[in-house]
Amino acid sequence: MYHEPSPHPLIKGFIADNLSLTGVRILGVLMKTPGRPHNCLSLIHLADIYPDANLNPTFRNALMRLWNPIPMTDRITIQAVKKEITRLIENKAERLKLGLDTLKLDAELDKLSTYLKECLSPSQNIRNFRQEEHRAYDITQKAISRMLERAARLSPEVYHYLRSHLKIGILCEWKAP
Repeated sequence: MYHEPSPHPLIKGFIADNLSLTGVRILGVLMKTPGRPHNCLSLIHLADIYPDANLNPTFRNALMRLWNPIPMTDRITIQAVKKEITRLIENKAERLKLGLDTLKLDAELDKLSTYLKECLSPSQNIRNFRQEEHRAYDITQKAISRMLERAARLSPEVYHYLRSHLKIGILCEWKAP
């Protein structure tokens, strides 16, 4: 039977007083499984349901399989946009020969060009929307950072204890004392 290690007495108080912070809930998940690294994506999901987090490895692995990249567009749309840009450039050239206004054409060309820049990489590959793993990493790092800032303000002893036992990165881990 697994028994959660008893944390430093000041840490218990800090966690109880600051449970509304995402970083504290992440800390709670990590402290439930000392020495076991967690990726940021599973930490975000587990922190949302902490303290009832299911720390079953099968559950954590299933979370990782949920992620699939989502393309920003498709090739047919890109071809249509490029064809429209070509048509607009030809119309603009004709209007310039006749001395007519091209402001509307310029605005539409700018919008379509911006769309292509957003959707295509420099090598003309279709980009994917921002990956869930990157977002989870950013959220985790910021949440832990805010938690550590609060700990430093409230109690330097708690801050140093957390810094000495908390390993953060793509994989986060609580090193048992």
